[in-house]
Amino acid sequence: MWFESLEEVFTLLQKLSTDPSKFVVRGYLSDQADEMRQHLITGETGYLVRRRTVRHHGIGGHFSEVSRQLQMLDLDGVPLPEDMSVVVDPEACVKWAVDHLLPPEFPEASFIYQLSASAGLTKLDNELNVHLWLFANREYGNQEMRTWAKWWNAKQQRKIVDPALFTEVQPHYTNEPELLEGLIDPLAGRRLALIRRRRRTVKLCMPTADEVTAELKVRRERAIKLYNRAGKTGTTRKSKTTQPEDDRETSPETETALESGADPFVGGPYFDAVNLGRGWRGYLMGIGFEGHIRTQIRAAVASYFYEHGFRGDRAVLRAEIEKAVEESPFLGSGEPWSRPRQDALDYLSAPAGQESNVDEMIAYIATQQAEKEWRAHER
Repeated sequence: MWFESLEEVFTLLQKLSTDPSKFVVRGYLSDQADEMRQHLITGETGYLVRRRTVRHHGIGGHFSEVSRQLQMLDLDGVPLPEDMSVVVDPEACVKWAVDHLLPPEFPEASFIYQLSASAGLTKLDNELNVHLWLFANREYGNQEMRTWAKWWNAKQQRKIVDPALFTEVQPHYTNEPELLEGLIDPLAGRRLALIRRRRRTVKLCMPTADEVTAELKVRRERAIKLYNRAGKTGTTRKSKTTQPEDDRETSPETETALESGADPFVGGPYFDAVNLGRGWRGYLMGIGFEGHIRTQIRAAVASYFYEHGFRGDRAVLRAEIEKAVEESPFLGSGEPWSRPRQDALDYLSAPAGQESNVDEMIAYIATQQAEKEWRAHER
């Protein structure tokens, strides 16, 4: 679907906001389509497609890479000044974030904002969780946008833009919260808005390859320095297998995953994860650094199955994740970007009878690794 203006995008988002069965993806639907099915919720009839990329699954994939001029930026869990509240004035909070947290080319450009379904409900009032829709000056591919996002996050020394969004199949959720009877949405009617400014598009200043490499190197050195300093002050426990060294080189698999874009790990890419040691344990050591929790865990899980194969011991992996969360010096550290340790523990917990986010992640990535190994065997 192609758009000529933000007004067209805004009209579509208004419709989608009331439909929990729909979301948006960046990819282009390929010609391979399965059988006709009826949607269980809406009753609509259409082709059954799975969120699989042609790039990874060949004829078994349904979505292809396509460059887009329309971009959506995900700002997730961004702290706001203490005197600001999303519930009191959501528009002022979003404008402040655009003007102060994004590159200097953004403040003059028009955009659409849509607060997440959790904003004002399960999130803090002075924490921003928002999607920004805007037109760039030209079309950009997924890898270009991922590179831009990881560079800007590293440069700002905290997570501002989530790079995980820039894939063919990552859902762009657009629906408003579904509340139980009797509950009231404090942001009803104020979650979605079109902000008109002087420019129609954003002329993104894309970093060079050397700038990205230099920024990521500095970021890793910064992480190792903080980790070692925490060990000296006794705020974290370190073993012989989890000690970063200032002169230790990034492992070949990490360089491939983070620099070239040709990620060998399934379920990736892990362009925004930092590895403080070697292999999967090095990713666990970085949990919470500059606000990254899920990205670090996913990178560790994928690296673990890359190393051990899809039959790797899931119980051992989960136990190591729990230990890493418990020992992380980056969680609750007092740094401006630091997140509470409970945020990481929430990924490991689930209501009775359900699987936690981490358990689902492990199962999914193990399945992806199994498919990858099967395809390699078939060749």
